[in-house]
Amino acid sequence: GIGNISFTGLQLRWNYGVDGLVDGDSVEVCAYAMEMVYVPQAAFVIGSGGTEGSAFYSYPTTTTTYSVVGTNINGCTNLTTFQLVVNSLPSISVSGNTSICTGSSASLSLSGANTYSWSPSTGLSSVTGNSVTANPTSTNTYTITGTDINSCISTATVTVAVVSAPVPNAGPNISVCGGSGIMLSASGGISYNWSPAASLSNASIANPIAIPSTTT
Repeated sequence: GIGNISFTGLQLRWNYGVDGLVDGDSVEVCAYAMEMVYVPQAAFVIGSGGTEGSAFYSYPTTTTTYSVVGTNINGCTNLTTFQLVVNSLPSISVSGNTSICTGSSASLSLSGANTYSWSPSTGLSSVTGNSVTANPTSTNTYTITGTDINSCISTATVTVAVVSAPVPNAGPNISVCGGSGIMLSASGGISYNWSPAASLSNASIANPIAIPSTTT
């Protein structure tokens, strides 16, 4: 089988009768490799439950076939094998705008796994799914846990930065004589858009010249 499996108090049972053994026979189990299974490192008596001497662990990075050989007191052996399939962990990618102004929202999309969960839930439209809307009131880092079709799990993080909105200042009200022009001055931002633009020399700069024909 494949996937993540956890056992507590596991006992391995061997139908030794089919191999011609009876209670009281002594055998030695030689383990060439076994994945996270305690293996006796000395002879034990069939039917006694055995005595554990030490443990052996294997953490293969690729699919591997393991063999276990049992030898009885007469030197007869028997071989069994199993294959441990190692699946790659899902690689989770996050796309979307991760910097927003106060009061705005960000659409975030995920790929690389089959199911997803988000944490914390602060400002999120949903805590599951591959597409959510984030509307936090302050900068937040979200952790995404993704699970693929093999039940392998991986995590990724994304930070949505909340930036304060600019406070533009167009200066005080002013008076001019009809037909005269005056330079306006804006501050508080890095780009500007004045409205109405009809009487301005350039509505997209901080300091346009205004020549209005009426109070504006």
